[in-house]
Amino acid sequence: MSDNGKVAIIGLDGATFRVLRPLVDAGVMPTIGRFMREGAWGTLRTTRPPVTCPAWPTMFTGVNPGKHGVFSFSHRDPKTGRVRTAASGDVRAPKLWDILGDAGRRSTILNVPITFPAERLNGVMLTGFVSPDDSPHITHPADLATRLRAKFDDLSLNWSVLGYRPAECDKREAHIAAINDLMALRAREFEHLVEENSADFCFLVHEYTDRVHHLFYHILDPEYPAHRSPENRRALELLHEGHRALDDSIARLVERLGDDTNLLVVSDHGFDGVTRWVYINNLLEQQRLTRLKNFRTWADAIARWFDMSVEVRRRFGLEQSEAWHRQDPCRTPLIDYARSRAFAGPQLEHAVYINVQGRCPDGIVEPGEEYERVKRDVVRVLAEAIDPETGEHVFEGVWPREELYSGPYSENAPDVIYELAPGYMTSNAILPPGLLRGRFLRPLRPGWNISGYHRPEGVFIGFGPAFQHVEHLDASILDIAPTVLYLMDLPIPGYMDGEVMRGALRPELLDRRPQRECETDPVYVSRGETAYTEAEQMEVTRRLEELGYL
Repeated sequence: MSDNGKVAIIGLDGATFRVLRPLVDAGVMPTIGRFMREGAWGTLRTTRPPVTCPAWPTMFTGVNPGKHGVFSFSHRDPKTGRVRTAASGDVRAPKLWDILGDAGRRSTILNVPITFPAERLNGVMLTGFVSPDDSPHITHPADLATRLRAKFDDLSLNWSVLGYRPAECDKREAHIAAINDLMALRAREFEHLVEENSADFCFLVHEYTDRVHHLFYHILDPEYPAHRSPENRRALELLHEGHRALDDSIARLVERLGDDTNLLVVSDHGFDGVTRWVYINNLLEQQRLTRLKNFRTWADAIARWFDMSVEVRRRFGLEQSEAWHRQDPCRTPLIDYARSRAFAGPQLEHAVYINVQGRCPDGIVEPGEEYERVKRDVVRVLAEAIDPETGEHVFEGVWPREELYSGPYSENAPDVIYELAPGYMTSNAILPPGLLRGRFLRPLRPGWNISGYHRPEGVFIGFGPAFQHVEHLDASILDIAPTVLYLMDLPIPGYMDGEVMRGALRPELLDRRPQRECETDPVYVSRGETAYTEAEQMEVTRRLEELGYL
């Protein structure tokens, strides 16, 4: 068995076996099919909540968010109280490439989320979501951006068609073709950088799967009638073309990396279709935990109905005035904080905050006994929420933060975290209570504005000389970092929360290579710029808004 100690991670953001396996069976993704036939594969359980951030930082640090400090795309500066987009410097645990660099190993890191601004490392880096287009901090070394633009014209950092809505059917096929083109450009850049830079460890992420699942899950999943609808035939053909091109790019990467490189194909979370919006603040309002400014909620509903811009809504006092305010759940203009004991976090936080004195600008809940009582009330309200049409629970799980996270940054987490049941998606809008008629749910028309949403069941596929053939593994996203270190014959820090995926590995490797551990503190070391500038923050906030994350 050849063993050069080299490892590559290919991230397929939001990939799910619900879509991958039918694509493999249809012959669209033969490379992934080969990996599954010959290697190890199974479910990769992700973080709670099952969201891009904190999932990727958890994967590349091997620790839970309470130890690395990033809980969502929004990050509150403990010194100033300002909320901004989470940046690379907010991940306060050593990253895989930091550990490898200290051991003399070279890395190529491409498009991995929450790596902006690019930090110094032994190797090269092109940052991932969310990165401003024109920042000088999108690559390491800095001149790599100039060289890539000279060769490819575009760094392919961001989707250029964010304003599209799937309801505009006349634009749908053109939009899918544009997504396919961007994915293909990224694939070429990845191949170029892997070939140009000799590395012991490669980590690259394709957002393509997440993007098309959000918009077109109902077409991709054979379980949905839309998959077989004649009106969707061309759209499905284009989606198959994109996945086929993605599979081809993976095959070319494997050829460049060599047969003796161990390959891990992973996703940060899974996906499923959605049919119902859940209005968290409206649910809390019905239980008198949140109080709304009713006139403004009606005005905001009208503004959204007419698709008014953020700038117009801001003029009418329906939107926060500064970019960082728009990421801060403590500053929503539609909530009467002076009378609210709790309120929902941003859309992809899956969280509820308690309106605590001293932490929130208009906090009314006293720390201590009252805080704990309100937190219990929030957990109870969400846990008991029932969909009146189905009689089923809307939330699959609800937890106070201390039940999910452990570590020095746990107190920075939202107070209550929830996980939606399949078929539901949180809305970041607040509707007038009269419009919902005492309810907190509304039907979601698949393909109108969104089609699929995150699930906790991601994917793992291991292929290469170290992996045996085994199916239906059950692993945690925390296991990726220690498994990589083991494959590279390096000691595993004792502070890591994950375990080596021994069930995926060949017995002869396990017998020959004892697992080594080292006792060391997870000391954060700044390796460059650590946050966005004001202009960069404005740009990424706009992008997060266009994606519906704010």
